[in-house]
Amino acid sequence: MNYPGVLNLDPGIMAKLEAFQDGHIDGHAPLVRGLDLNGYMAAGIRTDHEATSAEEAREKLAKGMAILIREGSVSKDLEALAEILDENSSSFVALCTDDRNPLDIGEEGHLDSLVSRLIGHLKARNCPIHHAYRAASHSAARIFGLRDRGLFGPGWRADIAILDDLEACHVTDVIAGGRLVTKDLFAKRKTIDPVGLSSMKATPVTAEAFACDPKPGQNQTPVIKVKPGLILTFRDEATLEIGDNGLKPDLDNDVIKVAVVERHGINGNIGRSFVRGFGLKRGAIASSVGHDSHNITVVGASDADMAAAVNRLIEMGGGFAVADGGKVTAELALPVAGLMSLEPFETVEEHLIDLRKAAKDLGCVLPEPFLQVAFLALPVIPHLKMTDRGLFDVDKFDFV
Repeated sequence: MNYPGVLNLDPGIMAKLEAFQDGHIDGHAPLVRGLDLNGYMAAGIRTDHEATSAEEAREKLAKGMAILIREGSVSKDLEALAEILDENSSSFVALCTDDRNPLDIGEEGHLDSLVSRLIGHLKARNCPIHHAYRAASHSAARIFGLRDRGLFGPGWRADIAILDDLEACHVTDVIAGGRLVTKDLFAKRKTIDPVGLSSMKATPVTAEAFACDPKPGQNQTPVIKVKPGLILTFRDEATLEIGDNGLKPDLDNDVIKVAVVERHGINGNIGRSFVRGFGLKRGAIASSVGHDSHNITVVGASDADMAAAVNRLIEMGGGFAVADGGKVTAELALPVAGLMSLEPFETVEEHLIDLRKAAKDLGCVLPEPFLQVAFLALPVIPHLKMTDRGLFDVDKFDFV
């Protein structure tokens, strides 16, 4: 994931890559092109799910990299990449639902949704539709070295989706490992005790913890700019007023606060800055899902609401929370390492519906604000990101 570390021969990264030279190394190379891409691939990395344009994907394909067309809940790349899938490329393309939440799966589907949409693109170009199914099955298995599956025939693992509509990819039944998947099959599974239930080590915070001190002689404040459908973020600037508690959000120009609270009990750091693109007019949104450090990330128009949302996550052991007027208005507990629920899919989906509505009530304009918050803290995705140590410029690979 740390592509600058690969290109700069970071000793720790090199040791990991060397250890897996005989296996599969999955790639993560957003906007990496030209000689940088050559160097990245020379380390034995063979796939990428970060291409966001057909031009970028075609260069990677031409150099021997397999492309995973991603359609998650935040980064939606299928429409931009659909044109690369045809009879010449389908053996080197797979499908990917990286960070697709249960709400989107319930409303739109999973890989079945991607297949049916790609079939529409193939038909528009008079390409055979089976290439969408090849990318979803055999090509994916081959790319990841799963040699016992991906084809339908004697001697192959019987993982089979049974359809009643080929073009709509409507699944009626599923066979997994030769067994028809039913509720009885799930009931026979052994229950495994949850782990990671004590991962939340942050201490409660006050509103004052989110004060942003102005820098002497500097009027312009760097701001992270987010765009719907992208985990790429952009560098923006704003001139902000100074209040009794430091720099103030500018709600008229869609500039709110963002902070990352270290939650593993290591140093208690809190990094603070500003972000544009959420549309919040009041309240706060917090998440303990924060790739890749999984600290608590919070955005908000009010310091008090930011504190309320963060403190609720600390009480729950992690999760998502929306706060408004000093009170939590919606939440989802994720107590397993602050990342996973102990509840069934349907219950999680219901909570996500409530959370989405609560975020919209604050004025949020993003269709998936919670994972968008999570990606703000991933400092290997260009261009500007937030960490518990402060604002990070991914292009310079240094702190702002």
